[in-house]
Amino acid sequence: MERDGKECDIGKIARLHRLIKIRMKLIACSILGKLDFQTILWMNRKREPIDIDHPKTFDDKMWYMKKHFYSSLVEKCADKVTVRDYVKECGLEDILVPLYGIYDSLDEVDFQLLPEECYIKCNHSSGYNYLYRKNRTDEKWLKQLFHLYQKYNYYAVKREWSYKNTVPRIVLEKKLQSKNGQPLLDYRLFCFHGVLRLVMVNKGTTTSEGERQRSAAVFLHIRL
Repeated sequence: MERDGKECDIGKIARLHRLIKIRMKLIACSILGKLDFQTILWMNRKREPIDIDHPKTFDDKMWYMKKHFYSSLVEKCADKVTVRDYVKECGLEDILVPLYGIYDSLDEVDFQLLPEECYIKCNHSSGYNYLYRKNRTDEKWLKQLFHLYQKYNYYAVKREWSYKNTVPRIVLEKKLQSKNGQPLLDYRLFCFHGVLRLVMVNKGTTTSEGERQRSAAVFLHIRL
């Protein structure tokens, strides 16, 4: 696919498909946002058994906490912007991914000042990312895409209260990769009562454009 005589990172049909897909999700958000917690829970029970009255499984307890638990720290850490402040407060600023900027909108970004590649992410959701490539990414389309992404409401979909009050912003991060140029493995650590009990290692978490996709996962159980 050509754009102004240059190769694009994805074709016109793929770009159109992404815009249509997020518009459909926004329609679903609008509908789900008007429903109460019990209706949302019932809809999810149609897909899998969930018991928040006598929670035993991990999913049971997640739904129980959505209804009965609140933590300002969890809310702070769910935001890709404010979590950086928490990491700094813990004295771990050196582990943070370098930033190229934090913006209210992509309209504020001067793309000519960006490096050849960088990650563009929404702070208020999960998986709404894109790997920007200078002179290959259609910047006009990218602005349209992230304008829609910023309207997405995670709280409306599954009542994840940690996202409810997050102010949507755009984060531009340095692209990280392994020494051989391959994408990094994604490590997720599950702690219960302050104790590490499970490690999930994901390979192929994102597409070549930096968007989330289904990936292969390995679970490591930590025995005490």
